[in-house]
Amino acid sequence: MLVNRLRKRQRHLRKWASRNDISCYRLYERDIPEFPLIVDWYDGEAVVWLYERKGDEDNGTWQTEALNQIQEGLNLTPSQLFVKTRARQRGLQQQYQKYGQQKHIRLVQEQGLTFELNLSDYLDTGLFLDHRNTRKMVQMEADGKRVLNLFAYTGSFSCYTAIGGAKSTTTVDLSKKYCAWAVRNLQHNDIHVGKQHRVIAQDCWQFLAKEKRSYDLIICDPPTFSN
Repeated sequence: MLVNRLRKRQRHLRKWASRNDISCYRLYERDIPEFPLIVDWYDGEAVVWLYERKGDEDNGTWQTEALNQIQEGLNLTPSQLFVKTRARQRGLQQQYQKYGQQKHIRLVQEQGLTFELNLSDYLDTGLFLDHRNTRKMVQMEADGKRVLNLFAYTGSFSCYTAIGGAKSTTTVDLSKKYCAWAVRNLQHNDIHVGKQHRVIAQDCWQFLAKEKRSYDLIICDPPTFSN
């Protein structure tokens, strides 16, 4: 069941992705109730996020079967598949928590831009693939504008708006690690980090309390969590 779904999606999306200079995209998002998981494709590798199946005390059985079907459907070896578990997030600490040390880092292409991803070590890879259309929309609105990107994560929106002709970008995130990652993403796209394109590691609310500049376009995408 899952094997066929993945093969059909892959055939359907492969040519579209090539035409649009996209090397990573979502293949599956909890389409089949028996398999509550997400599969994202990264040009020959895949990341899988597993969710708990409601009313099922033995999640391990179906998860093992699902992973076997994913490998078969996408013709992947175990080393090409990165598996993570989605659970209720409790506070910001989990948002920034590191889960591994494999450092499986690679560059991907998306609509003419380049982004650095870490497929192995964090819950998320560094780029939310389901935000691709929103990134493009914001890019088209950015020309000549002063852009503020709050809760910026790895700075993908800043890259898009800078390439879109923004007069300036200010990228703010609490995590120094993610801010350093954002700097690298800007550099991967030949965007010089400095007075015109700033990256600031600071609590966003503290930044706003003291910021005196005005902005024309603000991106605000705080992480979701529940206690």
